[in-house]
Order: sequence, then C-alpha cells, then structure tokens
Amino acid sequence: MIFGFGLMLSMISLAQEKYMTRTGTVYFKSNAEIEDGVEATNKSAACVLNTDNGEIVFQVAMKAFRFEKALMEEHYNENYLETTQFPKSSLRGSIVNYSKDLLDGKAHEITIEGEFNLHGVTKMISEKGTIQMIDRQIVLKSHFLVPLEDYKIAIPKMVQDKIAKDIDVDLDMILDKV
Repeated sequence: MIFGFGLMLSMISLAQEKYMTRTGTVYFKSNAEIEDGVEATNKSAACVLNTDNGEIVFQVAMKAFRFEKALMEEHYNENYLETTQFPKSSLRGSIVNYSKDLLDGKAHEITIEGEFNLHGVTKMISEKGTIQMIDRQIVLKSHFLVPLEDYKIAIPKMVQDKIAKDIDVDLDMILDKV
C-alpha cells in the first residue's frame, strides 16, 4: 500500500501544492428490493489533490471494506469483487473547471471526471461532489452510483433480489497539505 501510494504521488505532476490523505472513508450500501442492508465501510482510502491544477487520484484497497456480518465480507471478497485478483479500485482524473477560488472556505459543488477502475474494468466517469477548505484542510465529499454490470461484477441468480444492480457510494475525504 505504501509503495502504491508513493506511485500515486508521482503520478500527479510535480506542482508545489498537494493535499493528501490515507484515511479517507468510502461507504457503500446496496438498496435492493428484498434486502436493504448490505453495506460496508473502508476507512483507509488514499487521495491526492494537486491544488495548482485540480488533478486528483484516489486509490482504495478493496479488501479493507468492513461489513457487519463476516459472511457478507467473505462473499464480497471471494465471489463478487474477487479482491485477490482485483485488489484495488482507483480514479485518476481532475476537477472540471478547477480554480483556486474553490478553496475560499465556502462549500462548492464540483464535477470530477476521469478514469475509474473497478474489478479490472476502466471507464470514463463524471461525478458530482463538493469541495471546501476548512481549517487548512480540504474536505471532499461525493455520492454516486456504481452499476455492477458496467464493471462485470456478477451477482448469482439466487441472491439477485438481495443485492441492488446499482450500489450507492459515499466518499468523505479530509486532505492535509503535503
């Protein structure tokens, strides 16, 4: 993980102003027709933001998601996300129409566009979120849906009604200046 995060830092251009975290939170929930309660939290997501140009990189260790029930976690890792084969999810992109004015202390709506990789599939995405500078830290938040079919995540027929086709994802990142 440390090597991978160092690689993330080097991927963002050599600009002077960078903010980062290794303790970002990613939360997801499946709001299915029959069962509403498949959810997990990962508190070790990494993020680097270049405040000179708005480039952003996220990296999430997929095995770091924690579930309420151990059996759910086992199925998630072994059957659905196949985390041994696909250990990380990542996003490499930028904040659309980025300006340092976004760091004025007010909450601003933003759009992040870039290449999102999940389960070995990379797709261009465009997702909404907010950015705010609070006490010399940058707070990034976002809520979006991940369509499982888009990322070739197969759900067995016998549990299809218990797992939503689109997973609700919340990101909450507090970045400190590097």
